[in-house]
Parts: sequence; structure tokens; C-alpha cells
Amino acid sequence: MTYQLDRQSEIPIPEQIATAIEEMIRARAWRIGERIPSIRASAKSFGVSATTVAQAYTFLEAKGAIEAKPRSGYYVRRWNDPVDLVPGPSRSMLPLEPHQVRPLRMLGHMEQARARADMVELGNALPTESLLPHEELARAMGRVLRRSTRRFVAIEGPQGAIDLRRELSRNLLELGLAVTPDELFVTTGATEALHLALRAVARKGDVIALESPAYYGFFQSLGVFEMRTLELPCDARDGMDTDALEEALVRGVPVRAVLTCPAVSNPLGATLTMERGKHLVNLAREYDFTIIEDMTYSDLCFDEQGRRALDTQQEDVRIIRYGSFSKSLAPGFRLGWCVPGEYESRFRAAKVTTTMSTPTITQLAAAEFMRQGTYARCVEELREVFEVKTTWLREHIAQTFPEGTRLSNPAGGHVLWLELPGGINTSELFERCVQQGVSFAPGELFSNSDAFRSCLRINVALDWDERNLDALAVIETESKAMLATSSKRLANS
Repeated sequence: MTYQLDRQSEIPIPEQIATAIEEMIRARAWRIGERIPSIRASAKSFGVSATTVAQAYTFLEAKGAIEAKPRSGYYVRRWNDPVDLVPGPSRSMLPLEPHQVRPLRMLGHMEQARARADMVELGNALPTESLLPHEELARAMGRVLRRSTRRFVAIEGPQGAIDLRRELSRNLLELGLAVTPDELFVTTGATEALHLALRAVARKGDVIALESPAYYGFFQSLGVFEMRTLELPCDARDGMDTDALEEALVRGVPVRAVLTCPAVSNPLGATLTMERGKHLVNLAREYDFTIIEDMTYSDLCFDEQGRRALDTQQEDVRIIRYGSFSKSLAPGFRLGWCVPGEYESRFRAAKVTTTMSTPTITQLAAAEFMRQGTYARCVEELREVFEVKTTWLREHIAQTFPEGTRLSNPAGGHVLWLELPGGINTSELFERCVQQGVSFAPGELFSNSDAFRSCLRINVALDWDERNLDALAVIETESKAMLATSSKRLANS
């Protein structure tokens, strides 16, 4: 294709070429992470010299539209679309005091809504089945069954199948975590890993600090064990405020452990900066608390630099790490993993007295899937799909939802966090939408306080067909109606 450049224009040719490519990127001619034409190919297409195109690519690099990879070429990267000018969620002021976990009554309402056959669920944090590698997994399971029909009916022991632990060990090395198979436990999902970790580390009444907003499953788990929470402010981009943690520690709050998602938190999608990560580790050493690191979304961080475990080179820092395959492989497999570190004996004892072992057949199928290299390829594809869907959904919501809506700009994963204007109570919004067959995750679930009553979580990883778009429009319409009613009430008061 030959592009028509205006050689009589005052705009230099390299800038015209950069503008043309920029418009193509905005039009999604190439997906985020895809390679654009080489300098030589673009020079031929535009009918100019390679030097001229190189100057255009330099302009695009400076704007953050593309990035060069050594000996590979130029690739589309995440950059500042106009929607990025939409403010991110505001940071709530949270009292730095421990509290008992209150009942999550809204969770019961959500479960009841999900049970309805006519309900369109937009808030569940699981990828739709069409995005997951179900056919490849079926083939992997078939190979396992053909090799042995006896092994999959046996119990593998509390640590899990050595086959899967070997593959996990290799995969975790990609995240900067060097562990041997003998240090790993396979668990029945990440929730079991967290429960066993909490049982190993803390007791009833102990204080567990965590970023806020946080995954509501954290509060459920802490409530089961009657532990107290210390909620720490979390920046939408930079993660947990470790200065706030230090302030609480200096004031004498007896923090037993810090539960954190340093790589892509749920629901904000924030990633802890390297400086804050170092600060957290230093505080753990100085104040003698344990770090519980949730790595569930680490594989799904868009930026390669963000796909890393906390740097804990010091031997005197206690840390438990765990993760899951539910977001990237198969939620139905119920497979998680944990590196309990110095808590290995307590963790093993707790595992033996709960589930004893994780189902063998799913472990062997996952190991086979990973051994073939399919997992790495599928996760890479998922990251690209999630990033494209996130960019599109942010743009769509910015254009259609009430003016003043704030949006997260997640560093990875597949959930979006919205803060609605005018003090809209999203629990009330939820009830209105459920009446029309639409469900989402209201903000009150993600804190032990009332700090996020105007927020909600949407799942990006859906097939955004007419049915789901109509459901999203219900949330938009009802939020505008609530905002109009609130404005009218204020005008008449």
C-alpha cells in the first residue's frame, strides 16, 4: 500500500509518516505487543528513504507509541490514549487502626444473583471459557491418560505431583523466583494456599495488614480465622503505600503479617514500584513481620519488568509466596501453588489435616501442558488479549458512563475498577441492575470500611457481544439515573 504524503506541506515528511502510523495504531491495525513493519518495509510503502522512516519511528518512540526490541524490530506498546487523561480512582483516607472483619453480606446477594439463569455476570474475576486453552488442555489430559490409567487414581501426597512441581519451578524462574521442586506445594487453588499460609503464620486476633481496596476473598479468609485487618492506602498505579505501613508500625500497631499483591493487585491492577518493594522488605526485617505474597496475576502483567517476585535476598526476611492457575489456565482445575519457606513444617501439617492432597489428574494434565511449552505461549497470548480488551473497555466506558467517572489503568490482569461521580452508592446500583438481570461487583466488597461505596469492578475478559454490551449499558443508564435523582434532590434542598 502506498501512502499519499503532502510534500508541499510545512509539516516535515517524517512527522507525516509518524502521524499516519499513529492513526493506524489507534485504529487497531496492530494489536498491543504486535510488530509493525520494518523500517525498510515502511520506506517502500511510503516511497521515502530508510533514514526518513527511521526519524518517524524515533518520533513514535518518543511518544511512547512503539518500542524497539534488539534484533527484532519495532512493536506497539501501551501508551497515552486520550482516555488516559481520565483521572484514576481517588485514594481514600483510611484510619491506620486494626479492625475485626465485618460480615460481607453483599457477597450473599451476589451469589444469589449469579444463581439466576437469566443473569448477565459482569463482575466475576474469571476469564470467559472461550479465552482459555480448553482444547489444548483436553489433548494434554488425553496424553496423560494414555500413558497411565493407574497413577491418576492414586494420592500424590501433601506436596503434590513432582511432575507439576518441576514445571512450576521452571516457570517461577521466569518471574525471578528461584525455588526447587522440593520447596513447592501444590494446593487446591490459591484460596487453600492463603488459608494454609495464614494458619502457619498467625492466630486469632493477630493483625494482618493489606492494601485497600483488596480482593474480597482476603477479607473472607481473615474473617474465618478471626484475625484483624489493617487496611493500607493503595495507589492505582504504584501499589501499597509502604509509608503508611511504616507510620502504623511506628505507632505500635502489632502487625503479624502483610498480605500483598505486588504484581497486579485485584481490583486496582496496581503494581508495586521497586522502591516500595524494597521499603516493604526492609520494614519486614526491622519490625519482624512475615510477608505473604500473592502472585496470582504475576504471569499476566503486561510489562515484562512488572512480572517479578519481591526481591528478598536477605535471609532474615520471612516470606510465603503463592499463586494460582485459575486466571490463566483453567479455573475448574482448582490448582494453586505455594512456597511456604521456613513455615514448611506448619504448612505441611495444615495441608494434611485439611485436603491431604490435591486431585492427581488435574496436576498431571497441567504438568503435561506446561512441559510441552503450551502454557508459556497461551499466557503470552492471554496478556495480549487482556491488554487489548482493557484498552477498548476503558475507552468505551470513558465515552458512555457519567461524566466524572474515574477509571483504573491496570498494569495487567483482566479487571477494571470504576469510581462513579456524585457519591453514587454502587450497592444500591447493584440492586437496581439485578432487577434487570445484570450483576457486577460493588465496591463495598473490597474493603472492611465504607471507603469504596462509589466504586465497582468489571471483568474485562469477556466476549463483548451484544448481550454483554447491553448489560453494561444497564449499569451506565442506572448510574446516570441515580446521579440525576441525586442532583435534583440537592437542587431542591
